[in-house]
Amino acid sequence: MEKFEILRPVGRLEQYSTSRHQVGFYLNVAVSATYFLPETFVLPVKDYVYQACEAAIAEHPSLSAIVADDHTQDPYFVRLPEINLDQVVSFQDRKPGLLGTEANGEPAPDLDLQTLLATQHNMPFKAPNPLWRLCILLDVEDERQFTAAFVYHHAIGDGTSGKAFHQTFLRALGAMDSPDQTKSIVKSPGLPLLPNIELVHPMSLSFLYLAKKIFQAKIYSRRPTGLWTGSKVLAPSQTRLRLVPFSKLLVSTIRDRCRAEGTTITALLQTIIARSIFAHIPPEFALLACTGALSSRRWLPDVITDESMGVWVQDYEETYSRATVAPSDGSFPWAEARRSRKTIQSVLKMEGANASPSLLQFVDDFQEELCLSKVGKDRDKSFEVSNVGVLEPQTNPELPSIKGMVFSQCASVMGNAIEVSAVTGGDGCLVLAISWQQGVVEADLVNQVIESTKQELYNIEVVALEFIFGSCYQVGGESAITPAAESWGNQTSEKSHQFPFAQLLFFFSSDNISTFNMIRDPYIVPALTKHTATVIMAHGLGDTGAGWVSLAQTWRRRGKFNEVAFVFPNAPEIPITINFGSRMPGWYDISKLGGDLTLEESISSQDEPGILRSREYFDSLIKKEINNGIKPSRIILGGFSQGGAMSVFAGITQKEKLGGVFGLSCYMLLSDRIKNYMPEEWANKKTPFFLAHGLEDAVVPFSSGKASAAKLKEIGLENVSFNEYEGLGHSATPEEVDDLENFIEKALAQGEGNVSAGL
Repeated sequence: MEKFEILRPVGRLEQYSTSRHQVGFYLNVAVSATYFLPETFVLPVKDYVYQACEAAIAEHPSLSAIVADDHTQDPYFVRLPEINLDQVVSFQDRKPGLLGTEANGEPAPDLDLQTLLATQHNMPFKAPNPLWRLCILLDVEDERQFTAAFVYHHAIGDGTSGKAFHQTFLRALGAMDSPDQTKSIVKSPGLPLLPNIELVHPMSLSFLYLAKKIFQAKIYSRRPTGLWTGSKVLAPSQTRLRLVPFSKLLVSTIRDRCRAEGTTITALLQTIIARSIFAHIPPEFALLACTGALSSRRWLPDVITDESMGVWVQDYEETYSRATVAPSDGSFPWAEARRSRKTIQSVLKMEGANASPSLLQFVDDFQEELCLSKVGKDRDKSFEVSNVGVLEPQTNPELPSIKGMVFSQCASVMGNAIEVSAVTGGDGCLVLAISWQQGVVEADLVNQVIESTKQELYNIEVVALEFIFGSCYQVGGESAITPAAESWGNQTSEKSHQFPFAQLLFFFSSDNISTFNMIRDPYIVPALTKHTATVIMAHGLGDTGAGWVSLAQTWRRRGKFNEVAFVFPNAPEIPITINFGSRMPGWYDISKLGGDLTLEESISSQDEPGILRSREYFDSLIKKEINNGIKPSRIILGGFSQGGAMSVFAGITQKEKLGGVFGLSCYMLLSDRIKNYMPEEWANKKTPFFLAHGLEDAVVPFSSGKASAAKLKEIGLENVSFNEYEGLGHSATPEEVDDLENFIEKALAQGEGNVSAGL
């Protein structure tokens, strides 16, 4: 590389990344964005992408810089004379039908992008190729939509740099009337590299801070008792990745609740991740060590802005204890989220003083001291939350725009056991990219942490809506709104451009008396018009009613079921055998579970006392609706998995004739003795029953669902439909939700004229 123009030495913070990359301990970071082109863009996407890349290369000199002598302690940047876009830009088609929403109305993860990033985060850069790649996912169903994954070496950019690249790329797209002839070879600009942080910041260290760090590094550093950090440091690395998206509605609601609680989304995420990890690791682990990342740009000279590409970042540390983050009373520890915010604020006030990047001046051998010497030893950090903030949306419909955005990182061999990278795109949706090193953390644990994190956020969303609309009340089966609440709601609707106020009206039922085991009151979504019908939907094992509230939101958005109140009950926390006897929300105990379990084996191990107790509770929910003036024929009972199984059982044995019963991914309970619990005058013999099941369900086998449907017909039910879905596991799909919507519409229409003997 002697023939290339020498730019400048690699800075110490930049060298931290060149050394990690050189030994294979940290390979790259990525920021991905989904672009929408207006109708005036009629040329192939490749033409626009190449033109925009040329503009980005011209503006950011780091895109034409590579590292020389990165195996030494004196690496330096050189400039490539030109860049061949055919070598750094790739195109591939998306698989149709993978994008969409979950059954609860939340966005589904982008599995095409997840697969692409998981591959890219395991691919190093090789000289003399550029230190970045741009991977384009083409939407075969919409030629003017594409996703661009910008994957780059951490020595040429931090997380904010990835956003900066896309902002440049977007401006370049918007400036094109019609692209010139597409060029594959782009000449590098003559611009100098922007200065590294050591050249523009004093990097000051107080005597006490420096003495403490030297003592810990050179003399003695005690590992806290009960600290969980995954396995010991292992090499080589294989990155695993999952994307976890959240809707604009959830994000805006959570943000408002954080403001009311005196904290921020970043601090809240740290607290929730800690709670979620504690929930799934052995109780002897009582501490978690968290790190976060902060952009240093805010206190650097004006030449460096949020739209510059380079490495100007520092970290901070936070510790969480099981006792304070996961209190025994089950309440959410907002005090911990506030404490975390104060930690971040205190670091910001230091303006880069006493920051860990300043200690790199004392490192003699980056590869050995910071990387190789750590192999086989305990790591000192549990998880990281790195949030690069929000991309401001483009609102001009005549210009290209960015909607979704994802910030992701490879696993760090000697770093945190779990990496959580966050960004909110122009569509207002937050995406968490969870990455971990294979062998350091088990995939099952990460999946459990992800599900707990999602549930925590869903729960806070529902509670936040009740918190925000605390001045709302319900009278005579119709929603009523106080002037103050209506005014607030109108302001929110105008600001968010999402949903009218009435469609956000959620509150907890306050007068429901639990029938057993101190069960929590249901979540209720009131009817928007006169309340004439009710849908009761029960969740599955380990979930709560909040997990399905967004299903009502989905139908509200579609203008469906405005006369319907939705009731989402909460199962009590009971000992569950397959959970090693630990308590979790469940309608009854389960001692066996899995894809190899037949329906007959399932029946023999069913918890009959627990099933009967839950049936009494389901009956009380139905009775309450009837007492409120709702005809039984206008009540729909259903649920998912365990909740679906309970709903089918309660529907069969219910004395009142219901409007309909549905069960998703479920099975029949006590089928060998169910006739013992059926009333003499069987009211629901002709009631429509809707069963739905995925062919790939590994939790409740498809064969059990199909056999259950046959059993229902065998005992005499005359209106049973069984719907099957290819490629679906133990979850729900938009197609299934559409079918359920049609079922409820028909069932309510049939029940319109029916009058129960009970009224």
